[in-house]
Amino acid sequence: AALQAARRYDHLLVAYLGQMDYPDLVAELADLLLRLEGIRWVLCMGVYDEILMLSVRTRLVEGAAQLIRYIVGPQGTAGGHGSLAGGQIPLEGADPDQLARTVTQRALYHLEIQADRMTQFAMARGYKVVRVVKEVGSGMNDGRKQFLSLLRVGKQKK
Repeated sequence: AALQAARRYDHLLVAYLGQMDYPDLVAELADLLLRLEGIRWVLCMGVYDEILMLSVRTRLVEGAAQLIRYIVGPQGTAGGHGSLAGGQIPLEGADPDQLARTVTQRALYHLEIQADRMTQFAMARGYKVVRVVKEVGSGMNDGRKQFLSLLRVGKQKK
C-alpha cells in the first residue's frame, strides 16, 4: 500500500500514508524510496496521534533540513542535517489529506519542479511562455493573489 501511495514529480517522490501504526514508518519508507532510480528527493508523510509526521531524504550532500523547515513553516517543528530531515505538524482539527496536499505543494514550490514542468509542457505544444507564476495554495481557491494577477495580465493582452 505504501508504494501505491507514492507519486513521482520528476526527481521528487512523495508518499502520503494516511494513518500509521507507528511514527517511524515515514522515515523508514523515505530511506527505502530514495533507492529508486532517478529519484533525488523523497518526502514521506503520515498521521500518527493527531500529528502529520514528515520525513525528507535526498541524494544530495545537503538541503534536506532547508526543505523540511520551508514546508513545515511556523505550523510545526522541523530539523535535520545533510541529506535527511524530519518534521511534525499538529493537525489541530485540520483535514490531514488537505494538509498533506499543501505540504506537497510547498515542497514542489521549493524545489521549483512544478514551474519547470509546466514551462516545458507549454513550450512543447508551441506556446510562448511570457511569465511564470509560483504560488503555494489549493487549486480550489480562486482568490489566490498570484492567480488573480495572472488573470489580469491575460485580460490586458486582449
